[in-house]
Amino acid sequence: MNIYLVPYTWMRHLTLAWVTGGAALVAWWSLLVWAVWIGPELGMMWSHGAESWFYLVTIATTVSFASVLAEGGLRRRRLSRRLMFAGLSGLVTLLVSSMGIGLVTLVTGWLAGAEMAELADDPSFVSLRYRLLLWVIAGYASGIGPFFTRFDGIFSHIGGGIAAGLIGGAVWHAFAYAFPVELWPAKDLYVASAMGPLAWGLAHGALTWAIPDRLYAGWLRVLSAERFGRRIPIDGTDHKARERFVGSYPRGLDLWMGERSGVAEVHASVAVDEQHQYVVRGLSQHPTVVLRLLERIDLRFDPRRPAPLETALEMEDRIRVSIGGADTELEFVMLPKEEQ
Repeated sequence: MNIYLVPYTWMRHLTLAWVTGGAALVAWWSLLVWAVWIGPELGMMWSHGAESWFYLVTIATTVSFASVLAEGGLRRRRLSRRLMFAGLSGLVTLLVSSMGIGLVTLVTGWLAGAEMAELADDPSFVSLRYRLLLWVIAGYASGIGPFFTRFDGIFSHIGGGIAAGLIGGAVWHAFAYAFPVELWPAKDLYVASAMGPLAWGLAHGALTWAIPDRLYAGWLRVLSAERFGRRIPIDGTDHKARERFVGSYPRGLDLWMGERSGVAEVHASVAVDEQHQYVVRGLSQHPTVVLRLLERIDLRFDPRRPAPLETALEMEDRIRVSIGGADTELEFVMLPKEEQ
């Protein structure tokens, strides 16, 4: 994962989902290789009753580990710190899922009793009706593990983890039993055991944690022929509020434009607050227009108002300033920045 390869679009919220979904699928494949090849060769096989435990705990731990490891790559942490945080997340998930699933299994066996034990372990009960609680516990564990390394968004981690586990269980059940024969004739637990973790991983990455806006910084770029391509950062290095001024006054401006470019001495400014919200302000009585899809906002300064007009900025908004028939266009863009 590299933040420089993740553009600031709505698709960035799905980037982590592909990573965790792929990791869950690799975990399923590794379990399959062990069960079919390596385990029998070494004479180390688990019992039939322990299959659910191994399956769900492995997927949950892998998804938790991959989520935090990918976050470390996005924040450009040192490899040792990435592995430390990811290992802590995986360990918490391993312990929580192991204890939860083990407890439910013991209680189920105790309630079933000796006479019903064989019936409770019957493969015909491998359906969501009888395994729903196990998926919920595993999903919860996959969400609570990353939370212990981030300590932010507890509701999204717990709720997203449980929802991801339920989605994985529903997909697992659908491919094994629920789809009509006309839509999915090849009903078997082999395909279902792969599709369930894939859906679980995708949902976990999309629901529990989103790439924060603080990994990006706002820039103001000149689109007109006058100083075309010139750009300046809006944010400072200390993450405090900043304001950048645009104009043709020859001294003290952050973005200077020539007199022939259609820019007043102090024409506009772009500011960012400590909550990482960007606004543009019109500081001149000459036209200052923000252009975006189906929207046009005139911010020219009105001397009768106590303060200049301002509006929030969004990715790829254009700011058109003009004076004396000459126009200059500026573009607001969000670009990745390196986190310490």
